[in-house]
Amino acid sequence: FPFLYGALGGAGWDAERARLFDEFLAAWGSGGWLLPFSVTFDATFFSMERFDGIVGPVFLLGAPLVLLAIARSAAARSTAALALLLAVSWALTTRQVRFLLPALAVFAALLPAGWEAIASARLRACVRCAVAAAILLSLAPHALLFTSDAPLAYAVGRESAEAACARNFPGGDYALFRDLARAVPPDGKILFAGSGNPIFYCERAFRADSVVENHTLRRLLCDAADPAVAARRFAAEGFTHLLFRQALVFGPAGDLTDAERTCLAGLLARHGRLELRSNDTVLYRIEAAP
Repeated sequence: FPFLYGALGGAGWDAERARLFDEFLAAWGSGGWLLPFSVTFDATFFSMERFDGIVGPVFLLGAPLVLLAIARSAAARSTAALALLLAVSWALTTRQVRFLLPALAVFAALLPAGWEAIASARLRACVRCAVAAAILLSLAPHALLFTSDAPLAYAVGRESAEAACARNFPGGDYALFRDLARAVPPDGKILFAGSGNPIFYCERAFRADSVVENHTLRRLLCDAADPAVAARRFAAEGFTHLLFRQALVFGPAGDLTDAERTCLAGLLARHGRLELRSNDTVLYRIEAAP
C-alpha cells in the first residue's frame, strides 16, 4: 500500500491520488542503460534526479565476484535471480536508493561466495585492497553528512533538546509544533494542508494527505463560492484547525486553483483566527459558520 491501487484498492486512497503518486515516484532517478553506473557514481542525498541516497562503488566493484559465484553454484544463481528481480522492480517503480536496499542486501550475500572461489593469494590481496578502498570512499560522504547534522553536541550535553529540535526540524517550524498542544484543545482536530507533513510531532487528532497534501483542502474548497460553505464543510468533517506552509498553498508550489485560493483567503479572513505562526507555517482556528 499504496502500490497496485488499481488491483488491490485501499482505504483513504483513490484512483486520482494513485495516479499522481505513480507519476511522483517515476520522477526519481535517471541514467537509462547506464543506471548501475549512475546510481553508483552520481547518486547523492536530497536530490530527486540523483536517487536521494548514496550506494557507493563497493557493489559495482563486487560484480565480478558475483559472476564468479554464479558460474560455480546453482544456489548463487537462484540468489542472483532474486537480486535481479528486486533491482528491476526498483528500476521500473521508483529509483530512490532506500527502495533498492533489499536488492543490495541479497546482492551482498553473493560476495562471500565469489570470494571463496578465488584461489590465487595475490588476487585475493588485490581484491581485499580494492574493497577496502571502496569502503573508505563510501564512508567519506556519510561522514560529511553526519558532521553537518552535528548530533554529537546534543549527545554529549553541549546542546539542549530545544536547540537541537529547532535546528533540525523540517522547515524550521519547531516552535509552532512545540506549542501545538497548547493552542489546540484536546477535542480539536487539525487538517494538514501543504506542510511537508511533519505529522510525527503532532499531539492532537489530525488528517494529513500523503504526497498530494492539499487533496482534502481542495475538496472542502471545491465550488464553494461563499467561504461560509467551506466553513460548514470543515465543521461537518470535525476539523477545528487548519495548518499549512503558505508557500505550499498560496505560492507557486501549491496546486490550488485561483478560485480555491480566493475561497481559502475569504475563509481565513471571515471564519479563521490565527493561533500560531513560525516562519512560513501557520495554524488557524476555523470557526463554524451559522
